[in-house]
Amino acid sequence: MTRWLALLLLLATVAVAGAFCIVVVDERETGFRTLLGGPDPLGAVLLEPGLYLRVPGLQSIDIYDKRLQRFDADSQEVQFSDGRLMEVDYYVAYRIENPQLLREQLRSQERLQSFLDDNSFGPVRDALGKYPLDALLSEQRGAVIAEITREMNEKLQPRGVLVSDVRLRRTDYPEGNLPQTYQRMIKERERFARKFRAEGEEQALKLRSKADLDSQLLRAEAGRQSSELRGEGDAKATSVYADAYSRDPDFYAFQRSLEAYRRSLDAETTVILSPQMPFLRHLFDQAGKRRATP
Repeated sequence: MTRWLALLLLLATVAVAGAFCIVVVDERETGFRTLLGGPDPLGAVLLEPGLYLRVPGLQSIDIYDKRLQRFDADSQEVQFSDGRLMEVDYYVAYRIENPQLLREQLRSQERLQSFLDDNSFGPVRDALGKYPLDALLSEQRGAVIAEITREMNEKLQPRGVLVSDVRLRRTDYPEGNLPQTYQRMIKERERFARKFRAEGEEQALKLRSKADLDSQLLRAEAGRQSSELRGEGDAKATSVYADAYSRDPDFYAFQRSLEAYRRSLDAETTVILSPQMPFLRHLFDQAGKRRATP
């Protein structure tokens, strides 16, 4: 019984010791072994997949994922070259390329997120500051993203991290700037409206001026044609009257007298004249008697 208890105790001790002394590095990972916080001179620093022993308290093995990973950054304010201040939300696709260089920078894996945050925002801010906001909505967007990725790699690759891609998820105005932004947008729309109204009024004035000119030209042409036709009609009427009156001068004199009577005499007119006056010769005979009406 005592031997079995001793055997179980030995097995438990071996299991505990193995749990603390044996480290498994699988195919998706790589390891970095240190001795008292520095490189281990007794064994390989960078570990390939497999089983490894360590001395608790003296040696430590940090495990790093070799796969492509994603870092989601917090929204931060960036000023573009056109002066617009925007909140930019982005993420970074990266891979740990050299765990030794990264371990020398971090000293602890718990600082990985803050390390990526501190070293990724600078390239984003510097690259976006060279472009206006409209560049992100045009064909230049690809060039902007490529420049951010290149500048981020220049900063992170010497520290053991390779950046595969950077993506801008959201670009928005800061909450505190929204009222001023809306006012600026309203003023800009009002300026466009005034410009369009002025252009419309200018076009309307040109059209009205042209219409007035065309109307005056048409009236002048119509007046000229009317005068010509009226002159031709009067000339023709005069010719007809002259021809008719030349055939019978007495009838012409009688006709003109009747027109004179019609214009000067009516039911409300009282005229005292001598019957012998030439003006009344067609109303009275030579003796001054009224002519009989037929």
